[in-house]
Amino acid sequence: MSIRDTRKAIDEDAKREEYKKKIEADFEKYGTHVMKKVNSKNIMIIGRTRSGKSTIKSMLLDPTKVPDELTLKSGTRDPNIESFYIKDMDATLNIIDTPGLFERGTDENGIRDNHAILTTIETCANMEITSFNVICFCVAITVGINGEDVKAIELDLLFGFNQPR
Repeated sequence: MSIRDTRKAIDEDAKREEYKKKIEADFEKYGTHVMKKVNSKNIMIIGRTRSGKSTIKSMLLDPTKVPDELTLKSGTRDPNIESFYIKDMDATLNIIDTPGLFERGTDENGIRDNHAILTTIETCANMEITSFNVICFCVAITVGINGEDVKAIELDLLFGFNQPR
């Protein structure tokens, strides 16, 4: 090893040690934040279009809230994940509101088939949320349970959401 290489190695080691000391000093001064693993509870809301999934999510957050506008059109086009901190439980609540299954309407271009919706739900499930504490399956009381609801539950079972977590 040449003198130049030896000097270069010493300089790099000295710089490395200097940076390490600066980092340690900064951590000593500013690194007093208490960190802990997050206690998360995951709730997925699924069901047919217009069965009240978004309304249930809103009521979980604020039971006194009345929807601004009543509409016959499905409002949720893409999955919506919202996280809320519950101080009393020291937990984070992740609520996943999904698009409806078995969409209906007059605009054929705007209606997605179940495969597209299920792909969206699967993508949502893969976004860092690896298990669900609760899965809410919504059914509209006005139309009762029908064959499409049964198919939706079967799709739910197909995805394995029924597995204990």
